[in-house]
Amino acid sequence: MESHKAIMERRTIRRYTQEKIEDIQLRALIDAARCASCASNNQRLRYIVVRTQPLVNDILAKTKW
Repeated sequence: MESHKAIMERRTIRRYTQEKIEDIQLRALIDAARCASCASNNQRLRYIVVRTQPLVNDILAKTKW
């Protein structure tokens, strides 16, 4: 299933991979996430992209994903 279609149809994804994606794909995913609804639309959202591998490893160790 195409990522953008899955997000727009509000399908929950709970498994992630360490696969690198191109910037254009990342921008499309962030744009789709930005358009997704949230409770009363009153949550301010920020998206932080981490691409430095040591920092990614540190975050993953702390979040246990």
